[in-house]
Amino acid sequence: PGWVLSQSAYTIARNEDKFATRRKAKRHSFYTGWKIIRPETIDLCIVAREMLKKIMGRSMYVGDKDMKGIGKCILSEKSRISGIEAYTEIIQLYSLRGLLRRIEENEPQHVVVTPRIKLTERNHKYTLLTSPEGKVSAPLLPWDEIASTDSNALMDHEDFVLTQEFPKIEMQGKSYVPDLLRKLVELENSFAMRVARSKSKDDYKGERTIPGYADAHVKSEDDKVVVHARKEAAIVKASVANILSNGMYNISRL
Repeated sequence: PGWVLSQSAYTIARNEDKFATRRKAKRHSFYTGWKIIRPETIDLCIVAREMLKKIMGRSMYVGDKDMKGIGKCILSEKSRISGIEAYTEIIQLYSLRGLLRRIEENEPQHVVVTPRIKLTERNHKYTLLTSPEGKVSAPLLPWDEIASTDSNALMDHEDFVLTQEFPKIEMQGKSYVPDLLRKLVELENSFAMRVARSKSKDDYKGERTIPGYADAHVKSEDDKVVVHARKEAAIVKASVANILSNGMYNISRL
């Protein structure tokens, strides 16, 4: 849900860590440890974002009669905009992480990497869940996704999303890569900040409502999930700085 992405990023980061750790148990090895931010969930985020974009101009939306997809809930215009922004951030973060991964895999050999973006030249195994009617299929289980066993399918999906979110890359090619990498650093920092902020909010509420909360919980700044999110953002920043300093890509500006 968009609310989780914008207000409780700690939940996503913590669950990915928890499931990966739990996978060490043999009886859980098959059905835990899967990433939350993966092709199937990104497709659902894209569908949800499009639903939020279709209707606008009201201060409040009540149920499906005002906006398809919100059921019996009430949605404010402020929350609609916040939801669009939250979905956009996670969708772009997913695609840009894929771009960086492929560049990193080839940098040691000093190969100039051109993103696999010529979509018309490839046979896609992935299609988005959108349809002209705006219908959404039931989500697949993680191990049933093509990308779980086929790295080419994962790259196809990442590239498709990348070109949808950043269409300029199809025209500018590798000269646009520096802008995309700088955008990734921005998004990683934003995600780490939201992880820390949501944990801090939990601490604030917990200390004021639950006796002994502070004695039983680690502070946000020391929490391993928060520390890990910040560390990952720092690693990405350093990697991007190293790639750009090598001068392998023409520098462009947005």
